[in-house]
Order: sequence, then structure tokens, then C-alpha cells
Amino acid sequence: MLLILGADLILSGPRETRTVPIKDFYRGLYETALKPGEILAEVKVPPAPKGSRTLYLKYSSLSANDWPCLGVAALFRGSGKRCEDLRLAVGGLADKPLLVEGMELARNETVTDSLLDQIALIVDKQISPISDLRGSEWYKREMARVFVKRAIRELAEDNPHL
Repeated sequence: MLLILGADLILSGPRETRTVPIKDFYRGLYETALKPGEILAEVKVPPAPKGSRTLYLKYSSLSANDWPCLGVAALFRGSGKRCEDLRLAVGGLADKPLLVEGMELARNETVTDSLLDQIALIVDKQISPISDLRGSEWYKREMARVFVKRAIRELAEDNPHL
């Protein structure tokens, strides 16, 4: 959720305090932008755009634990099923969460199955799923498609202007 809202992280160390956009914080598996001696001191979260709705969906393929196979964060602003702004982020698929680029294609478009298919294709081209106990690369790609579409559809259908 912090990715789609554009949060900034305040990192504090012995010599300096600096601000890092959350999209630049994650570097890889167990790797962050923290320098030696730094701590995460503050998270600044801007408000969601007026009239927008947000949703986070998590899918855990193993019922024995709660570590997600994937998570999808979505922000939708629009009138009815007509989209004015769409933001997506996915996590749990690879070595770091991803803010999906290219969602401008949905601007001023009506949410239809065709548009959802186009968005799923954009997401598929940007993700690099890692096979692990929670699923193979193929399985995670399929689940990403399903959950991205589900999140957008739910936000568009639940839109208060519908």
C-alpha cells in the first residue's frame, strides 16, 4: 500500500538523515537502501487522492503459515467504472515489491474485461516471480493475473459513484 501512495522513508544515521522514496528503498532479497548504522526513523504517507479507493489483496498458498504467495495493492479513482487514476503494486512474487508502471493506459477508460486483460499483460511483463515453496514461477504469474484483475474489478464495482 505504501508503494501506491508514494510514501517517503526517513532514514537516520550517525552522520545524516535522508529521505528515500519507498519505491527506491527495496534493493533485493533482504537488501534495502539502509546504509551501515542507519535506522528507519519515520514513514511519511501522503493522503490518497480525493475520491480514490484502495484495496489490498493477499493470497497465501500454504494454509500452515501466513507468508503470502502474492499481495496486490490497488488504488482506483474514477466515476463509475470509468477510470481517472489507477495505481498497482505487487509483492511476494520476487525479491522485492514492485510498483507497476504504465497504468496511464487505463486513464479515461472504462473498466472492461479487455482493459483488465491489457493491464494483466503489462503486469506480467514487469514481474519476475521466483519459484519457492509458495509456488512456481508459472503459478505466481497466473495468480498475479487473477488477483490484479480481481482488485481492479472490485474497486471499480464498489465505486460510490457507480
